[in-house]
Amino acid sequence: TRASVSAEHWEESWPAERLRALSREHVMTTWGPGAAFRQAPLLSRGEGCYLYDADGKRYLDWTSQAVCANLGYDVPPSVLEAVRRQLERLPMVYSGLGNTEVRVRLAALL
Repeated sequence: TRASVSAEHWEESWPAERLRALSREHVMTTWGPGAAFRQAPLLSRGEGCYLYDADGKRYLDWTSQAVCANLGYDVPPSVLEAVRRQLERLPMVYSGLGNTEVRVRLAALL
């Protein structure tokens, strides 16, 4: 409930310096030592194949977010609509539990 959480958490946006401080204090990392991640940029948006940090610095995304952003960051409206429909229907299914139509159809295309 709202009463059990600091009022700060309901603010629409937080200052970048506050986010950086909270990240260093609370965020756990994967795929590498946590100390190295503490210097990672605070990413705020993407455009095409680029990411931008909270200070506006541009980075070429060589990783394509671990090959999850193959379309870049300008997602076509048809893809946004397909994602919205799937989120409304069933947002998550662990593959060890069952299958979904969209997963089977994609697998058949591959």
